[in-house]
Amino acid sequence: DWSKESTTEPIDQRRLREILWRQVVIRDDVRAGGIHLQRDRCFQEIALRRARSLQSFVPVASGDESAVQALVRDELLILEPATNAVAPAHDVLEDWALVRWVATTFANNNKDTKLFFETLGHELPIRRCYRHWLRETLTAGQFAELRAFIDDILASSSIDSYWKDETIVSLLMSVEAPRFIVEHEAALLNSDKHELKIVIHLLRVACKKLNP
Repeated sequence: DWSKESTTEPIDQRRLREILWRQVVIRDDVRAGGIHLQRDRCFQEIALRRARSLQSFVPVASGDESAVQALVRDELLILEPATNAVAPAHDVLEDWALVRWVATTFANNNKDTKLFFETLGHELPIRRCYRHWLRETLTAGQFAELRAFIDDILASSSIDSYWKDETIVSLLMSVEAPRFIVEHEAALLNSDKHELKIVIHLLRVACKKLNP
């Protein structure tokens, strides 16, 4: 019921995704036995297991049978008859699930940057959704809240270099790109402009958009 979500404020991409997630995946209108919460957790875990395993279908975890049946009934999951394994029926919802999981993982580990990235792992689908989450969070005007997190990533020697690259790419493709360059000017110009060369390389190879 869209009327319940009516507001005088414009609905941005993040807010629209949340509304659709709650209406389509969680199904707030069906709460018996906490099934709406089970649907949310189950769908995210299936998307995560697929991202980690790179398998087309993943087994149903014990205890998730009711939630899986409900999601299959609503045509949000596809059931593989030979194995009873499942997969998300829609790529968009699968990406939304991973973005949601990244956001929750950050909320639980934002004081420990290294643990945050260790929890994320290294799989490409998760790295893609991390970029989406970070760029979207920056676009929402939360640079101040993320500043310590970003500075910690760029200064750390214990965080894998690809996470630093993903972070820089997200910054460069966000509305905060000019601010990032200005505030990190000194660091970019140090050590024979090593960091600046990395930024320029990433700008060339990873910050491209398709021509309309």
